[in-house]
Amino acid sequence: HRLTLPAGISPTARLEIVADDPRVGLAVRAPGCPTDRAQGCVPGDVEAGPHVLVIDDGRPAEWAVQGVAPLLFIELPSNAEPATLGVSLAIIEP
Repeated sequence: HRLTLPAGISPTARLEIVADDPRVGLAVRAPGCPTDRAQGCVPGDVEAGPHVLVIDDGRPAEWAVQGVAPLLFIELPSNAEPATLGVSLAIIEP
């Protein structure tokens, strides 16, 4: 999924992505999608969830200014019904 970030977010804002099921893996890459451009990753496992991936250090604001739409990869478990899995995104302003 491509994420369109709103213009004007503060340089201290962070992007927070939460998967409610611990078997769901999350990764953000920007710009482009090569693995060496990964900005953050939380692999799926069988531990208690939820999984939280946080992107900060001014990157969300930088991407918004540059018009970069980072890619969000959601790795679903092979034995789950997709309708039962939840992923939420939020921009947190301190």
